[in-house]
Amino acid sequence: MVTPGYSAGDDDWCIPALQDLAFGLGQRHDVHVFSTTYPHRCDDYQVKGIRVSSLGDGRSGRLALIRRMWRTATAISAAHRHDPFDVLHGFWADAGGIVATWAAQRLSIPSVVTVMAGELSYEPLVGYGKGRRPIAGRIARYGARHADRLLVFSGYHADRIRQEQPVLQPSVVPFGTDIERFGPEGPRQRLDGKIPIVCVASLVPVKCHAFLLEAFSLANSRVPGLHLHLVGEGELAPGLRRQAEQLGISRAVTFHGHVEHDFLPAFYRAASFCVLPSCFESHGMVILEAAACGRVTIGSAVGSMAEFCPAEYLSEAGNIPVLAANMQLVATESNLRSRLAKLAADKIDDGYSMARSVLAFESLYRQVVG
Repeated sequence: MVTPGYSAGDDDWCIPALQDLAFGLGQRHDVHVFSTTYPHRCDDYQVKGIRVSSLGDGRSGRLALIRRMWRTATAISAAHRHDPFDVLHGFWADAGGIVATWAAQRLSIPSVVTVMAGELSYEPLVGYGKGRRPIAGRIARYGARHADRLLVFSGYHADRIRQEQPVLQPSVVPFGTDIERFGPEGPRQRLDGKIPIVCVASLVPVKCHAFLLEAFSLANSRVPGLHLHLVGEGELAPGLRRQAEQLGISRAVTFHGHVEHDFLPAFYRAASFCVLPSCFESHGMVILEAAACGRVTIGSAVGSMAEFCPAEYLSEAGNIPVLAANMQLVATESNLRSRLAKLAADKIDDGYSMARSVLAFESLYRQVVG
């Protein structure tokens, strides 16, 4: 596995989904993770029994990135000579993907690349994605085009890539969540409000919290007892706090900041329902985590949202009136919330657990190796 970042130790949840996947595959296969950037040190170590080679140096700039990528490809070649790999899997087409395809071509072994975010797309609403950037977009397309198999986690993301990059034809392999960590039974965080609504997302433009606050203000004026809980940190935090004050909803909105991954289940379980207003998601792991904890997520029709929530409770990103109306409806209809929560939880059982994902990736690796 080749990725721009990986856990620095057992207690570091750098990219939780990748750590869960590596651990699941590592139960039956030899897994070696190469990280190009984080941790910011050159080191060989183990995380929960998985061997990790970190090639980071903490330096910024394009030249430093190229050096790290070359160093990573060289390290992969050296490890391959000692104990040959069957397949290289790069995550993010413009980071792990390009290194994986470089190294795979040199070593004459197959490569798989997963598009994790907006490397190949562009969202004009907030200027998100690298698809239209001259250099970054070209790098990502190189990694995507030279892979033996290109993957995404949702049909929504596959359609976006096909529309914006017609030469690419990605396959969809759903990515699951750890149902032992995320489940309906367990501790619950104490949350303010008669009807607590939880949004777990970094406070960055692509998540569209500004639209959420506007929609919540409308819903809050119609339904007493609503309280919005924002879990996550980011550059927009100060501005969003000011916006909440200007809208007169600061007492009904709580900014929880960063919450450790292990404590997220308690927030999901305590929510009446969850909301995700993003204008782009490649998948949306928080949707799956909430569903596994018995909670539905409403919001924008992006990522895997449509797999877990009926279309009538979703909206286009930035459509504040529809988002507000959906929040109001789900908040006031407890039977509806229960029905939607069950539909979401059933989806997890149908194939969105990490154990199912491990089997799916094993099957895929056999195909490309075979």
